[in-house]
Amino acid sequence: MLYNLFTGIIYLFSAIVSIMIPVKLTHYLCNVKKIKINRWIIGGVSPLFLIVPKIIFGEIPSIIWGILLFLFIESVVMFFELSRMMIDNKQVKGLIDYSKYIKNDDKSKGKKKRRSVK
Repeated sequence: MLYNLFTGIIYLFSAIVSIMIPVKLTHYLCNVKKIKINRWIIGGVSPLFLIVPKIIFGEIPSIIWGILLFLFIESVVMFFELSRMMIDNKQVKGLIDYSKYIKNDDKSKGKKKRRSVK
């Protein structure tokens, strides 16, 4: 019972870390290093991490397969994070422009609306 709880916590922690690594890496490369990354190259190459070794070798050890799956997941998360960043910076048009639904708090700071008493 305790073993199952412990392995569940390990799986949850590893899933969170495997999602946060490419998000932080993408922000670091794009914002700090100012490197332009083509998201379509990352999106196109990511399935090849799994397809090419499977075609060439056929039987792949489970450790190597786990590493390839990790690289695939990291590149896919990086693709979607780049897409999200481009939509936020209005470099690409998204399906819905959410910015018009968000209230601009910069204008309302320090100003309190007064009710008119009749």
